[in-house]
Amino acid sequence: MPSDKYDLLGRVKAVEREHTALRFTTDHALRSLGEGGVELEEDLKRLDVNRASERLEGTYIIRLFSEFEVALKTILRERKIKKIPRDAKPLINRVASYVKFSGPILDNAHVVREYRNKLVHNLVYGIPDDQMMTIRAVTSYLCTYLSRSVARW
Repeated sequence: MPSDKYDLLGRVKAVEREHTALRFTTDHALRSLGEGGVELEEDLKRLDVNRASERLEGTYIIRLFSEFEVALKTILRERKIKKIPRDAKPLINRVASYVKFSGPILDNAHVVREYRNKLVHNLVYGIPDDQMMTIRAVTSYLCTYLSRSVARW
């Protein structure tokens, strides 16, 4: 359990930084492969590295949302709430209800939840470009929600 309620935000933001580090690494690996400066391990193909790079942001958005869910459960536990919802939609609504806010901040958290669900169920096939969210936008929406939640904790 985080020692400070604002540590919940830091944990979510850390996931975005991990994504940035891996984006840098995969981009570098792909450039090096293109220049012939690196060889892949025996069973690994360039296609595998390409796929990992293409799916990196979606994978980290899923991970980021998971960390967000942990933060919400922590908030409810700290408030001594006995029945903590297992599903994301009622969990998001329960925290918003306890800290007394609604509107665009709550709506944006649900937009991210719905996007995460699309990623989980369609990651192999992809999501149309006009429905894509960046990890920066996701982090912003979720951290805004958490900021409001911990400020009223």
